[in-house]
Amino acid sequence: MDKAGAELDRRVVQTLFEDWPGEIPEFSRRDAAADYLLRFLRRRGVAPRIRLAEGIWECELSTPAGRMCSGSAGSRALAVARAVVRADVNPGRRRTPAPPPGSDGATKERRKVRDCAACGVELTTARSAARGIRFCNLCGWRRMRFSPEQQAG
Repeated sequence: MDKAGAELDRRVVQTLFEDWPGEIPEFSRRDAAADYLLRFLRRRGVAPRIRLAEGIWECELSTPAGRMCSGSAGSRALAVARAVVRADVNPGRRRTPAPPPGSDGATKERRKVRDCAACGVELTTARSAARGIRFCNLCGWRRMRFSPEQQAG
């Protein structure tokens, strides 16, 4: 059985992301970090279902094609992390090539998708033009909470 901790958190990153800049969040120990994983999976077409039954949290991940896997634990965050590691999904991060010089970019729908400047996760924005640097909730929170010296270390 996978225990909550840094090792499981590293395995979550290896399963879902190509690379994680900086310190790895406590995916298996904090509900806020587990929520980040769930949002990430939803954007890639994976539907999570979480329930509490008799004091045990269960997280089931499925796609339109069917059920992928599940994980259970005494805490919600650990159940999510276990399900993610067992899913063995690497949805592949969409990389959009740079538009040719002189073109307006891409279609209106593609303009609304941006990447987080820190971790690279896709963000959907309400604005049609790429203005400024965008951060996901977790990276934005980290930038506001910690000084630049703490972020580097």
